[in-house]
Amino acid sequence: MLLNRSDCRALVERLAAALNQWREEWCTDETAPGVVTLCRTGGRPAFTNWRWRSAVLPDGSFVSAGLSLASSEALTFCLVGKGACRGAARAARVQIESELLQAAIEDLVVLLLKESRPTRTSAAVEWDTSSPSERTFQQRWGFVAARCIVGASKLVLVLHPNVTHGFLVTTSRAAKRRSGASSPIRSVLASRLVAAEVLVGSGELLLRELATLSVGDVITLDHRLQDPVTLRLAGGGDLCTGYLGVCQGRKAVQLTKFNDKQEV
Repeated sequence: MLLNRSDCRALVERLAAALNQWREEWCTDETAPGVVTLCRTGGRPAFTNWRWRSAVLPDGSFVSAGLSLASSEALTFCLVGKGACRGAARAARVQIESELLQAAIEDLVVLLLKESRPTRTSAAVEWDTSSPSERTFQQRWGFVAARCIVGASKLVLVLHPNVTHGFLVTTSRAAKRRSGASSPIRSVLASRLVAAEVLVGSGELLLRELATLSVGDVITLDHRLQDPVTLRLAGGGDLCTGYLGVCQGRKAVQLTKFNDKQEV
């Protein structure tokens, strides 16, 4: 599968979120950030003596995580912390650290599978320790490789095309849910009635004139007949201007100019 720039960005964001979630649960070094970048897969890198852990689903989809010897030691330090196994004998300490590293890597791989394919369970996973095949590093086969940095360690993740597709699909669905979350509010607001007022002019009266008003008196306004009137929302700002007229036997306003919406 070919990824465009938007797909690559979405995939990196999802992988980084999963990596940081895993890091917070496993790493004792809280200052070790999780950074993800996609690798070019035009040719197979030198993976001699790398440690690999792959989770394979029944349909052949898989996620593989690889570590060099140096990165294995650095990641073990992030997981265990300084002096955590100091009291144990060297052989026992090496065994404990090795099992802890394997458990952590397996947890990361299963987390990625669950994030990309939520309906699948870890019970159906088969584990493999062999290096990914040559074709997984050839771009035409659609596999994706990602370089993950946690502290001083570097992991390489290899994603089967089905896993990559799952990440992109779940990201798209989440985006649609976020964009549609406010639609009920919008529909309610759109059906609300608002009162509009037409301002035809204003005038000033002395208080004694106001007290002597009676039926038939005429008040002169500051608005000429040929001047446009102002349409405003009740209790709000001016919306637009227009001219008074008659439509179907009712007084009406023909709109001619709208104000800046930011001022309404």
